[in-house]
Amino acid sequence: MRAMKRQTEHVGIPIGRGICGSAAKEGATIVIPGVGKDPRYLMCFAATRSEIVVPIKGSKGVLGEIDTDSSRLSAFSENDRETSKKWLRS
Repeated sequence: MRAMKRQTEHVGIPIGRGICGSAAKEGATIVIPGVGKDPRYLMCFAATRSEIVVPIKGSKGVLGEIDTDSSRLSAFSENDRETSKKWLRS
């Protein structure tokens, strides 16, 4: 897998805005098979085609997120969603 190294203007995203902000607000993992079709998507990298955002929760709510983008459409599955839940429980 090749890492995307360019900078983005979206270094701070408010709760409830974009896919990351929505995941933080909902406290739930969001899998987007095609970001171009999701009205919440805020473009950070032109090559991004799909995304999974996993909130990291603490006793007082969401502490942060793991946001993974892919240049492939439908790169993340429901299995990836379930696996991410297991990672965060261990």
